[in-house]
Amino acid sequence: MEKTVVESEIKSSTCIFISYYFPPIQSVGVIRNFHLAQLFDKIFNELHILTTSNQQIIPKEEVDLSSFKSIALINTIDYRTIIQHFYTKNKNTHYPESVKQNKIIQWLIKANESLPFNLFVGEGGLLYLIDGYSKAKKLINKSSGKTFVVTSFRPTANVLIGFLLKINYPHIIWINSFQDAPHDFIRKNTIIPNLQNYLWRKMLKQSNLNITTSSGIKYAIDSLNNKNITFENGVVFRENLTHHSEQFTISYTGSLYHDLRDPRLLFEALTHLVLSKKIQVNKLKIIYMGKDIAKWMSFCDTYPLLLNAFSIENNSERNHSLEIQQKSHINLMLTWSESNQGGTMPAKLYEYIGAGNYIISLVKGVENSDLSNLLKFLNIGSVFHYGKSEDLEKLKTNILNLYTHWIGGSYEPPHVPNHLKNVISWENKQRELSILLSDLL
Repeated sequence: MEKTVVESEIKSSTCIFISYYFPPIQSVGVIRNFHLAQLFDKIFNELHILTTSNQQIIPKEEVDLSSFKSIALINTIDYRTIIQHFYTKNKNTHYPESVKQNKIIQWLIKANESLPFNLFVGEGGLLYLIDGYSKAKKLINKSSGKTFVVTSFRPTANVLIGFLLKINYPHIIWINSFQDAPHDFIRKNTIIPNLQNYLWRKMLKQSNLNITTSSGIKYAIDSLNNKNITFENGVVFRENLTHHSEQFTISYTGSLYHDLRDPRLLFEALTHLVLSKKIQVNKLKIIYMGKDIAKWMSFCDTYPLLLNAFSIENNSERNHSLEIQQKSHINLMLTWSESNQGGTMPAKLYEYIGAGNYIISLVKGVENSDLSNLLKFLNIGSVFHYGKSEDLEKLKTNILNLYTHWIGGSYEPPHVPNHLKNVISWENKQRELSILLSDLL
């Protein structure tokens, strides 16, 4: 089909975007959905967003929704609805690792990510599935042109709605957006993994395309379906705020997961530098902002030389988190990689890039080439791995170099040229996404 004809057909098409969290909660992972919706709104003739009725009871990101003309609520009774009914002051959307150590809670977390259990105890639930399907079906019947249905994972209920729609309306073009893979072999996040893989293969066999945030997630989805492509997150660039800082600041703003997100390699490097008197501990500030304070402090307690440098931020507002990132000379990224197929790209990474400061990433597991390549491409940071003895020395050298420039008054934040900013900005993603959609016609 000729390019102009394809473009015309897309512009006359309808998009139904099914996203449980819309507007997004204060979590960087689901903010991707808001940016995708903005792109869909520019690409398609009509955009209809279907989201949970729980949006009225969970804390939301402050975003401008005025451009979206059609947002419908899917009736929902799930565990979030029930918790809010009995605990009206509880506005949590994420819980600390200390709570998740309870065996019953651990089983419920796995059930939330496992079919068929998540139909009854997971996000969305059975009513969400039925009402979401009904509302989407009416929109499909009204559409006169091509209809694209885009479902966001998580939760699984979104994907189930898309699957049922595709079975009953095979002419629609069904796309899934994956921030994570359904099954994580390190986290062991599902019940009866073989059953989950079987059911996911059945569902994704019907999809026209699955877009993932990294080649690592794509590699995991490739085992379920071969119609997959990587569509990375974009970046929203913000003002750098490190000028006139009184301390050399390193920050981690995010959650922890057992020992997979582990800051101890950083603490080890800093301890060596303090012991050798290359860094003054009173000139150092190490900030943590997140829900897992107890777990973070358990890491800190084994590094007594740094205790006066540690600082805990109790403010949980995302805007405050963004400000901390902008004021930090180094933003710390903690992640893990389970395969040699590129690795995952945490959504937090793009938030850190937007802050305009250096990034140090500590990775447990095998080489994460996607992460390394992006940081090198932007010349904005470095990746260090546990298990590589030489990486401790490299990390010490990296930190000392930045600290020496700062203490000497010659520190400059990393410079990302405007043409590279354009390449990775969300605004530039519209053309890339349009091409992906065109190939489906």
